[in-house]
Amino acid sequence: MTKTWLAAAWFITILLLLPFTKAATIGAVGINDTLFEDLSVQETVSLQLLDNTQASFTFILPEGAVAVAADGHATTTANGTVTVPLSCTTCQVSIAYALRDAAQPVQGGSFTFSRTLNLPSAPRSLRYTVALPNGYGVGASDRTDPPVVPSPTTMTTDGQRIIITWAAQSPQLPIRYYVLYHGLESFGTWQEVRQELSEWPVWLFMGAALLLGAVAGVALDHRRRAMLRRSRPELPAVPSSLLSPDEKAILAALRGNKGPMSQKEVGRTLGWSKSKVSAIMSNLEYKRIVQREKIGRNYKVALLKDVEE
Repeated sequence: MTKTWLAAAWFITILLLLPFTKAATIGAVGINDTLFEDLSVQETVSLQLLDNTQASFTFILPEGAVAVAADGHATTTANGTVTVPLSCTTCQVSIAYALRDAAQPVQGGSFTFSRTLNLPSAPRSLRYTVALPNGYGVGASDRTDPPVVPSPTTMTTDGQRIIITWAAQSPQLPIRYYVLYHGLESFGTWQEVRQELSEWPVWLFMGAALLLGAVAGVALDHRRRAMLRRSRPELPAVPSSLLSPDEKAILAALRGNKGPMSQKEVGRTLGWSKSKVSAIMSNLEYKRIVQREKIGRNYKVALLKDVEE
């Protein structure tokens, strides 16, 4: 682990202190962080309190918290704390707030986001999720450090954002989480290219070039596939029960191509968004089922293992 990673990992720390006595037990804890392009984060902390006998509890906010809400309602703060009244034995409480400059830009146009989470006593369960900004992916081409630490429980997408989740029962605290992420190809860049291509002579030239390129490409692809069929080694197999349906779909696309293909081609083949392909591909890479090589703004993906049906 490099010194650079250590510095980034401790960039911003949250210490959640709940001044409880033994009059209450912390049950399930859920923390959801949504990152934005301006480096801010919207954070929501949900707490389950068991066997509670207190009339209220005080939540100490992280430094710089703004737009604070308790149980879905805007609330006032005093000396950086929020006091929530209680009238229950088993209570569910939610505190939400925003933090500016929560992520840190690093060399190469990438960003890091980290948290150190702590409680006065270990909860029965902890679930922590980080949603990356729209159009951003995990990792960076110029960094060799692990992009997500510790290894996540799941990494999925909602079609727009990559969502990283860690889940644990009776976790050992404190826990430090770290994410390295980068921006994918932006819509603004495409807008500029489309404006440049608005003249009809350009389209005519491109059409002719594409036609010639397609003919040459078909011939080369036919030859390449024939060579791959003759030379492709037998891959080790992984049980299909260990893979999600989306992961199986990506592996099927790679097998059907009879060789490495770009991550963009996988997305086009399956009709998926860039963020969804990136999230699932990162999971497959963690499992050492595929290998990705950064080429420009894209990845070249190759199978390392096949699926054992």
